[in-house]
Amino acid sequence: MIISELPKSVRRISIVLILLTFILTTTSFAQTACTATLDQARTVFDDGRIHELEGLMETCLVSGFSPAEKTEALRLLILAHIYLEEPDKSDTRMLELLKHDHEYQVNAALDPTEFINLHKTFKTKPIFSIGIKLGVNNVIINPTAVNGTYNLLGERHEYTSLIGIKGGITFEYQLNDFLTLNPELFFITQKFEKSTEIEESIFAGANVKTVSLIEEDQTWFQLPVSVQYKITESLVNPYVSAGFSLDFLNASETAGDASKVTVTRQEGELPEQIISKISLTEVIDERNKVNLSAFIGAGVKLRIGEGYLNAHLRFHYGITDAVKDGVAYNSVKLWELQDTNDTFKQHVISFTLGYVLDLYKPKKLTAKQLNKKLK
Repeated sequence: MIISELPKSVRRISIVLILLTFILTTTSFAQTACTATLDQARTVFDDGRIHELEGLMETCLVSGFSPAEKTEALRLLILAHIYLEEPDKSDTRMLELLKHDHEYQVNAALDPTEFINLHKTFKTKPIFSIGIKLGVNNVIINPTAVNGTYNLLGERHEYTSLIGIKGGITFEYQLNDFLTLNPELFFITQKFEKSTEIEESIFAGANVKTVSLIEEDQTWFQLPVSVQYKITESLVNPYVSAGFSLDFLNASETAGDASKVTVTRQEGELPEQIISKISLTEVIDERNKVNLSAFIGAGVKLRIGEGYLNAHLRFHYGITDAVKDGVAYNSVKLWELQDTNDTFKQHVISFTLGYVLDLYKPKKLTAKQLNKKLK
């Protein structure tokens, strides 16, 4: 059966498969031929016929070399231009090499001094880095003033941290070999529970108390800016960081209930009697919408390709109060649960994982930039 006799959809698939087979076969043949060309170039270089290299490898440099082969071929051409005293051509080929292989590093044990010195005259570090981070956080409530609807001596307040999520973008700019400026933008959720236990009366061996449990869910936009200090430089790079964060409250909602519980010595705890319950309620007007915090952190970077995997642990110390002045007893919904607004600060522990990509723009340094680099 010939192709024209096949159904139209089958003919299309067959033609695509034939074209792919042709392209793959042609590419494989070209790579094999260019591998032989690179072997020949090594021999030509070792024999001292360096003026022949450019013409020999020009076609394969455009298309045919594998990435590693192209790196080696460009290195041979740079050396040839250096030995032939062709500085403009050696600059052009070095720039081509750095654009092709952003992570290229000279080998002090193998590369001639002239090659190493030429490499130093180019900007080889990334201009900046950009990436994404995802993680979790845990808010720690630190009450600075406890308020109540009954006798404070008979009230017990307890805050429980819940896990929230965190995600955003990160930017890095190298100030020098050890210090990196790191502004970021995150969207985060923070959750915590407040339980209040009020002893209302004690009589004839019985204890009557009211227990309320309120959960608060918050969402924030977080703008941390820090400086990282690189401890060592290797495949795995540990670092420490410190900075400040300006956070903007997007939403804050509470939900909860209150119940009366009677406990007697003889019968133990009797069934709870629900006395009040509130559904999801917005309390953002009772919260300060801007929070300033200072933070410290530690992390590790694992080099992968032209970027790195970043794991980071951070502790934020809340500087500003989370609750507005004068709203301790102004929340009608909380009052229904026989509760009030405490004054508190919010500290946060977070852990993130992310990938950060280095962005490069290699170029020839000016004389002023070169003097500064070599100092």
